Amino acid sequence: MKGRVPRLRVTPVEECYEYPGFVAGKTGLSVKLLRAKRPISRRQAEFVSKLCACEIPSQFPDPRLDKSNPRYRRDSLAGKKIETYRDFFTHRNLWAVSAIWQAIQLADQQVQGALRFCFTSQIMRCSRRMKGDKPGEQLSGTLHIASETVETNVFKVFSKAVRDYYESVASASAKDSVNPFVRLGTATDMSDVPGSSIDYIFTDPPFGSNIYYSGVTFM
Repeated sequence: MKGRVPRLRVTPVEECYEYPGFVAGKTGLSVKLLRAKRPISRRQAEFVSKLCACEIPSQFPDPRLDKSNPRYRRDSLAGKKIETYRDFFTHRNLWAVSAIWQAIQLADQQVQGALRFCFTSQIMRCSRRMKGDKPGEQLSGTLHIASETVETNVFKVFSKAVRDYYESVASASAKDSVNPFVRLGTATDMSDVPGSSIDYIFTDPPFGSNIYYSGVTFM
């Protein structure tokens, strides 16, 4: 099986870039942000190689994976040389995410929680789990790393998450007098939930041995 063939290294081969260009439409020409690809240049390859030789200055957690976990075998992580947390990232992106995380720890306490929320919601999109030609594409419920992966722009991803979060909070109705009620606990005793107060119930049962949640949420 391909997944059991040991991988020797990760080599950048292509650069994706954006540029403003003219697009012909029914009403004439318009300027839009276009995307294109080109082979990576020798200068870029040398830069990446030089960067990988540098030690990352920011600290980050780097626990080892539990190789006895069923997810480790199912996702063929051994053949991909995934042994610790840092192996899920390219060296460049790990440097970037650790720098952002360090900056969040120094942020004002009033916004630190929101920034952590934005960060953790996007950490998967900054990892080697990104695959294919479309940025943002990954298999959910797995720790799968495809043969061809996409290295996303960490600062662009995080900036968009913060911007979306801010717009969502700002658009929330300040006139709404309904207070949200969050309850954590067993469903065997729901006496604390008022009668005639439920409009909709959504259940998401566990998938047994199909998805091992503890393994998938490792990151």
